Amino acid sequence: MIVANAIEASTELEVNAPLGGAYLRQHSSRPILLIAGGTGIAPHKSLIEFLVQHNTKREIYLYWGARQPDLLYLHDQFLMLSKSLKNFHYIPVISGVNDAWHGRKGLVHQIALEDFADMSAFDIYICGPFEMCFIAREDFAKQKADREHMYSDAFQFG
Repeated sequence: MIVANAIEASTELEVNAPLGGAYLRQHSSRPILLIAGGTGIAPHKSLIEFLVQHNTKREIYLYWGARQPDLLYLHDQFLMLSKSLKNFHYIPVISGVNDAWHGRKGLVHQIALEDFADMSAFDIYICGPFEMCFIAREDFAKQKADREHMYSDAFQFG
């Protein structure tokens, strides 16, 4: 049975949608730093699509880490976007051994730390393995990131 068929026109519904802390702060004008570990790219992809659709002027930095290049399944799409939008910056990072990879290597959040000595200006969204999210939050705070401007669904659990 389709739910819509069972609801009368005047029926009031209450829907509880998924909850979390990594939703886009649309009121902010701060630059956006997106840190994704592995499949943590999925929520960031949605944020990016929304920001592009709404022609944001905010600077967006996407750091996406994976063990090997073939796990960066949206790599070509993000490269094209970075070439077409001057405010979108894509930094792919590989943590595994791969002699054929000529891009950045290491832990994704550490590469962002290398690039930004002062992280106080950013809204920072971190998605991926929970342990990575917590470690990144602590390391970013050491480089002046404001905990009130760091967001991750992982932070809802610890």
